[in-house]
Amino acid sequence: MSQKTVISMAFPDVLLKKIDKLAKAEYTTRSDFIRQTLLQTAQQREQQEADQLKQLGADLAADVRAAGYRTDADFDRLAKEVRGYKKAQS
Repeated sequence: MSQKTVISMAFPDVLLKKIDKLAKAEYTTRSDFIRQTLLQTAQQREQQEADQLKQLGADLAADVRAAGYRTDADFDRLAKEVRGYKKAQS
């Protein structure tokens, strides 16, 4: 079993009533409801970040292909160009 840490949080009464109503509808405790809701939110954000990273990779791959970079030699040339550009900027 994972270790748990107790925290104290303050909620507006209106929000707490909504939480209690939702928890009751799901036959769970207030703490479990809040814990599960936060876990779901964290998982959704992680998935969104993964999806964004995947899309960024796809976009980058398309840009690279469009620019004509297809082989390892092409990428070696690109790396040298970028290093040269950065050196010139210094």
